[in-house]
Amino acid sequence: MVSQLATVFATLIASIVVLPAEAQLKDDLTDTTNFATPFGPLQMTSAAKHGGTVTLTRTAVSEDAGVDWMIDGKRDLPLTEDTDTLRLTPHAAIDDGYYVASILFFDRSGNYLAEAVWIEDTNALTPRLLDSVTRFAADQGVEGAARYRLRLRINPIDRSDAGFVFDQIMASAPPAPPHADTD
Repeated sequence: MVSQLATVFATLIASIVVLPAEAQLKDDLTDTTNFATPFGPLQMTSAAKHGGTVTLTRTAVSEDAGVDWMIDGKRDLPLTEDTDTLRLTPHAAIDDGYYVASILFFDRSGNYLAEAVWIEDTNALTPRLLDSVTRFAADQGVEGAARYRLRLRINPIDRSDAGFVFDQIMASAPPAPPHADTD
């Protein structure tokens, strides 16, 4: 009994210690650490030069191809104020490729709730900002969301060399509102 309590206490302390590290996740894409294993025919490469980029390229046709971005490629992001704003910075299309960005939502126990498309098929290179993942979940009718991950799919599905390059992905707290001058 005492050893079980010690184990529970140690696990609780470890989870408290880990939380501050998850307060913000800024990924300059100098490597693929925060990407899970790709699904479908997708090749993923990274380049540390120029501040870092990750290239996602289809290697076959007629199959869904993409990858999830999450903490260390293994853990969903907590849906808290510290990670409520999501920024995606695309860099270049490859062979007329485009991407779709979705958010997968999970409850506190890690059970899948829903996938909602945030950015529909696009090859736009402007940085994309989701002001509030929490509000987005509510707008999509997702209830009970406590964790999330970003999913990037590469299209068109009928082109085997299509791809996209990204510069940065960041989950952070919303920017502080500007202070009013009190002169």
